[in-house]
Amino acid sequence: MKFRLILFIALVLKGIVCMAGDFVPGRGVNIAHWLSQCYYKDIPKSEFVTADDFKEIARQGFDHVRLPIDEKELWNADDTRNKEVFGILHASIRNAIKNGLKVVVDLHIVYAHDFNAGAEGRTNSLWSSEKDQEHLCSLWKDLSDELHEYGNDVVAYEIMNEPVAPDHEAWNKLVAKVYGVIRSREKSRTIVVGSNMWQQTATFEHLRVPAGDDNIMLSFHFYEPYFFTHYRAGWTEQKDFGGTVHYPGEIVTADELATMTGRDRQLAEGWVTVWDRQRIKDNVMKAKMKADELGLGLYCGEFGVYSRVPEADALRWLGDLTGVLDELGISWALWNYKDGGGFGLRDMRTGEWHTRFVDTLMHR
Repeated sequence: MKFRLILFIALVLKGIVCMAGDFVPGRGVNIAHWLSQCYYKDIPKSEFVTADDFKEIARQGFDHVRLPIDEKELWNADDTRNKEVFGILHASIRNAIKNGLKVVVDLHIVYAHDFNAGAEGRTNSLWSSEKDQEHLCSLWKDLSDELHEYGNDVVAYEIMNEPVAPDHEAWNKLVAKVYGVIRSREKSRTIVVGSNMWQQTATFEHLRVPAGDDNIMLSFHFYEPYFFTHYRAGWTEQKDFGGTVHYPGEIVTADELATMTGRDRQLAEGWVTVWDRQRIKDNVMKAKMKADELGLGLYCGEFGVYSRVPEADALRWLGDLTGVLDELGISWALWNYKDGGGFGLRDMRTGEWHTRFVDTLMHR
């Protein structure tokens, strides 16, 4: 409770969050691979996350969750609601609120848009199809019908996760369209909006949002340097990389690169570069300057390190990033709460918490 009050005061005094905004999160965690990107088909949704999970998340010191949802999980092929999964969504929000947690409902993946499409050789039709854009608006109409009962101080809406539009203005125009739909129905709901191209800080200068609305919160994701945070991740080109990575300092040292050959050398070239707390802060400031310019709240909705990153280095990176975010009064949500060995803060089968990571996040 003490941290939440201090963070709220800091956000207001720094001009990051306007007093008119009802939704003010602090330190949170994503609950992924449940109602979005559901990889664990052998575990029923009703068992993967339960009421006890929200109790545990709050007990660890988090004050909110970011809840990714996918179109294919909540709606049937004929666009009707999947009543069972909508029931789980409602139960999750109520369980969060019961335990003093706020909720960011994030429309993560829709049929017409997946942030991984380009890497997987697929095309997102959202940017070329007016019909698909209207369909996205209809999904938000449906969500608003379902979720408007929850207080503006405890539930926020994130329009879409990690847009990858062919040009920045295409995303800005779509933001305005979906924003208009939500605002016509809910005047004061906090709406979360990220920048184009995976919500990276480098594209924040191109982001435009409707003016004069304090209940917009800007959001960025932070996985820099990617070669470090996604070390040997199975879906990346470096999955078979034979070297190691470091933080802080050179991600791959010059001496290490000199001994590498073949594919390892190809992958590591370009990563003999120094990363430390100051470089992280310099990157975060690209988003903060935009939020300050607009007088809006700022939120780091995703960050994390893959489980194969050397633990000591991972902890130093997490400590530096969250230290910067806390220093600047920026709310955040770690990726991710529970999974089988990727970015999870808690083992999905044993329930065991990675306590060193929790302690680092909470600066204990």
